Amino acid sequence: MENIIVAHKILEDIIGEDIPHDILEHILDEVEHIAIHELCHAVIRAVYPEIESLYEKNEELATCIDEITSRLLETYVSRKIGGYVHSIEEHVYELKLYKPLSNLNLSENMLAELYVRAEEALNGRECLCRLLKHVENVCKELFFINFKSYRWQIPY
Repeated sequence: MENIIVAHKILEDIIGEDIPHDILEHILDEVEHIAIHELCHAVIRAVYPEIESLYEKNEELATCIDEITSRLLETYVSRKIGGYVHSIEEHVYELKLYKPLSNLNLSENMLAELYVRAEEALNGRECLCRLLKHVENVCKELFFINFKSYRWQIPY
């Protein structure tokens, strides 16, 4: 946080005036949004640290699980705190920007249904592991890949 404050001061010195308040508010909303998203990735790794080895064995599956679940958690948390929430359309667009997910056959309806499932699970205090397992199954279906050569199991 300290570096952000220092950078703000340096940039104001460069332009010789204060950065307008409305621009700063927008930037801080984005910083909050990015921080929440990255915290979601951290939670996934805390619950299932083996996802890192899955990236080595099957980057497509790991990316699919990691990025979809992080967006489900991000949306859930952001709605809880009244923060900025991407639309389903924006999430689908973002997901397809990842090279391993560029051919992903994920529709807006599918992601919306996943969010409903995530919200029900998280409101019901269901183990995040079960949500990860559900997302894993959806990702496997989306890729139409035979995963028998590598059996990935989320413990729950």
